Amino acid sequence: MLTGLIALVIHIFSPKPIPADLSAWVLFVVFMTYTILFEYFQHATPGKHFMKLKILYTYDKRSYLLTVMYRGFLKAVFFMKFSWMLLAPSRQGLHNHVAKCSIVEDLE
Repeated sequence: MLTGLIALVIHIFSPKPIPADLSAWVLFVVFMTYTILFEYFQHATPGKHFMKLKILYTYDKRSYLLTVMYRGFLKAVFFMKFSWMLLAPSRQGLHNHVAKCSIVEDLE
């Protein structure tokens, strides 16, 4: 919801109207920026912090920033086309499986 709201604000304050075919790209760029910044610096998005969840990275051979970017891209692609992942067992979406991550309860 937050990324959609930010994209809407960009549309409203844009000096020129953004064509409809570019709207999806605006949302994608906002979503990727949001995901990468929060997951890289805070190790979770605000929703995960609120639900007391964290991301457990199980693949050490790839840089953390690259893993965050990879996971965010996969999350955007899979969520746009396959919203059914919200009903996946233990909330482990396909993007987590491919990026070799798990969402676990934050016990700290």
